[in-house]
Amino acid sequence: MTFDGRDTGDRSYCQQSYEVLLKPNVEFVGANEIPNELREEIGVQLRLYSVNLVGLRGDAEYRHCGSGTFVKIDEVAYIVTASHCCEALHDYEALGLVLTGFRHRKLIPAIPVPVIVGTREEDAWGPDVALIPIPASEIGSISARMSFSNLTGVREAMLGGVPDPQQGLWAVVGAPVATSDLANPSDLEFAQTVHWMSIDRKYRRGEWDYLDFGIPLDAPSLLESYGGVSGGGIWQVDVCRDQNGTWGWLFPPKLEGCAFYQTPPEGDRIYIRGHGRQTIYQNAVDAVWGLGREPTRSS
Repeated sequence: MTFDGRDTGDRSYCQQSYEVLLKPNVEFVGANEIPNELREEIGVQLRLYSVNLVGLRGDAEYRHCGSGTFVKIDEVAYIVTASHCCEALHDYEALGLVLTGFRHRKLIPAIPVPVIVGTREEDAWGPDVALIPIPASEIGSISARMSFSNLTGVREAMLGGVPDPQQGLWAVVGAPVATSDLANPSDLEFAQTVHWMSIDRKYRRGEWDYLDFGIPLDAPSLLESYGGVSGGGIWQVDVCRDQNGTWGWLFPPKLEGCAFYQTPPEGDRIYIRGHGRQTIYQNAVDAVWGLGREPTRSS
């Protein structure tokens, strides 16, 4: 099954369901082989899962508190973000949700009580992840514009597999303060950016897992600070090519984690650190279920 095909002349890009895995003569490719035009198309879709979090007090006091990803757990809507982003929001009266691709801000008059996953002990290792429940009154209008990643729908598959750092594209999606224009409170401009990166290091510390994405200090696109990206989603997208040279990418993309920390320079690079599959699909989902809600069985 394919859909949303787009003819680009010398190449044809399309989204494909995971039924493509059953087809012969399809190869999966690494990041170095993937055309920039296809990266841009995938980036548009990844932004539709992403949101910017703004703390608001009155008409003129505001703060960019971080990024997040729209998800569902048993059909209940949340925003996955970093717990330190929720701590920043706690100082404000209202929550503004800036929807990617739309010059539109959803205003939630009271800050929802987040589900904090674990107890944060240190900046570098957290654990640093939380879920902000979305009020039922807001879900319809958000769903009309944005996409939600279904955590419980793919939980078993994600926990049963191991991500391949060499396959397809990896990205961290968030809005750095350094490239956003936040001077005018009536017209805030967030630079929601898809940062294409590769995994340099993986860790496991007890029940928490971590992914480090290295950025060379001499990279032309290096920012002095990635503040504002905290809470943003870590994504992996499988990209394939058939024997006719037709490119495709598999839909839906895989939410692999949540960014929360920028390391000091280490050697010739800095690292963006995030939690991985275990933290999101096991610990975060269990934290929600631990509030007394029974898990919904997938059909």
